[in-house]
Amino acid sequence: MTSKLSSYYFIINPNAGIKTNASALSELIKTQFKDYKIDIGITKKQGHAISLARRAKEKKFQCIVVVGGDGTINEILPEMVNSDVTLGIIPKGSGNGFARELGLKLYPYLACKELPNLKPLTIDAGKVNDNYFINAAGVGFDASVGNAFEKFTEGGTRGRWPYFFIVLKQYLTYKPAPMKIQFDSTQMITTPLLIAFSNSKQYGSDVKISPKAKINDGFFDLTIVPYEKFHKLLMGVPSLWKGKVNEVKFVKSYKIKKAHIKSKKEILYHTDGEIRKSSGTLDVEVVEKALKILVPKNYKP
Repeated sequence: MTSKLSSYYFIINPNAGIKTNASALSELIKTQFKDYKIDIGITKKQGHAISLARRAKEKKFQCIVVVGGDGTINEILPEMVNSDVTLGIIPKGSGNGFARELGLKLYPYLACKELPNLKPLTIDAGKVNDNYFINAAGVGFDASVGNAFEKFTEGGTRGRWPYFFIVLKQYLTYKPAPMKIQFDSTQMITTPLLIAFSNSKQYGSDVKISPKAKINDGFFDLTIVPYEKFHKLLMGVPSLWKGKVNEVKFVKSYKIKKAHIKSKKEILYHTDGEIRKSSGTLDVEVVEKALKILVPKNYKP
């Protein structure tokens, strides 16, 4: 069963990942979708994508396709969650975590060609305070790295190698804060390296923080990585690519629906890599059957 959609609105973020020519992408889309009703919007600045998504809904487009990365997808989630509009993705980000999770083609030409043959799937989303996420949210080191990467890329340089350099630099200066976390019937005080809430398996670039996560099971995978000595953490790093981080002895994993985090300090966190701050409390919850997305025919969560 394919998507059977007849109208698509494309939101192109030319600054996602490696900067690209929006005109070239537009021409590619027009060629591949000449038999469909389409329109194209190009983001001009941060915050513009959600306005374009709202316009697409007003024009009654059946599918909104993000040509960008996880951050662009995250931006339009308030317009997508609990709507009857389907989400499509043409990956163009730095890590493309969610696109990799779905098994989508990672090159725009191939992804564009494949899009009409995808099938719809209803999936969960998440919410941290008032912010939605579709892939993963996190507190601690990963948010600190994301914040540093965001500042670094303001100059236009993106990609894997700058990211790995920033990870190392941040670890050498990172100072974790004690946090109280409650979920289900469990309550603990921990000083974590990071706390991850995962709807899918990976952050991006095949880094799998929650290997058993499923995007439509009605749960999050909560992963808590304590602040261990460097050599112990270093030995656990390969497990992130092998999909075995849950087998590392000091890593704790749980299936949950809600969580509450409290800290005496300001909390830096991220939703799909987008950096946010809270005065000291976070409420995290699953939003079940939140939206419909397009996935390959052979995809199984």
